[in-house]
Amino acid sequence: MTAPENDDGVGDDEVINAPPVWYWDFTDSDEGRKSVKARVWADSWQALSIDDKLRIGTLIREHYSEFPGSQEPDCIFINTHHPVSRSFPDLAVMNGAALFVSGALIDLLSQFNLGPSPMIELPFFDQKNISPYGDRAPDLRPDRDKPIPGRWGMLHVLARKSAFVPEQARYFRGPCRSTFDGTQEWRLDPGENFVVALKAATVCKGVDIWRDPRLPNFMFFSDRLITAIGASGLRMPAFADLGEAKLV
Repeated sequence: MTAPENDDGVGDDEVINAPPVWYWDFTDSDEGRKSVKARVWADSWQALSIDDKLRIGTLIREHYSEFPGSQEPDCIFINTHHPVSRSFPDLAVMNGAALFVSGALIDLLSQFNLGPSPMIELPFFDQKNISPYGDRAPDLRPDRDKPIPGRWGMLHVLARKSAFVPEQARYFRGPCRSTFDGTQEWRLDPGENFVVALKAATVCKGVDIWRDPRLPNFMFFSDRLITAIGASGLRMPAFADLGEAKLV
């Protein structure tokens, strides 16, 4: 593979002898393509303090640590009053940035190296409104008397590879801020021909799905996993936006 040349002269004709690595901007939600109006839930969360509920929300959104044993989600439920198709994709982003996966995708991913990233198979329910319409928003909860057929679950991507090379990327700005652990993040500026540059020696080994601490909006996939997904016939419209990273 030949690294693309940047407008600023960064990049050259060096050939990296490594399989491709693919990226997905999973937080750039596109209605009907990347997202599904659903949410993970646990009855135990109702008894939590506001601070603990916020922490659980951040844990889901940032994919940064395991759930405490007593606070792991116990189901998924439809999280909108609007009509939604009951034909769900095999992969999508749920409300709160949790990853929705089908049973078929769970079976496929179980053949790959996920490292510390748990897949949690969960029952999927319709919703019920436990507060009336009026001055405040309706309060939705899972209706456990209305299961949605099929096998479903959540993928919680905890695996990390720190491989971003900002000097050879294009249309990224940063470091923008530091995360809770002091990691400096980079953000994507609008640009049709942006380039995600990664250190080949780091990304071409180990787990098949991961995130980079400095690129919080992206997930990364090995070529062998993407090849298997493509051959599987699974319905994953979210992956229409997959891009190939520049390896350096």
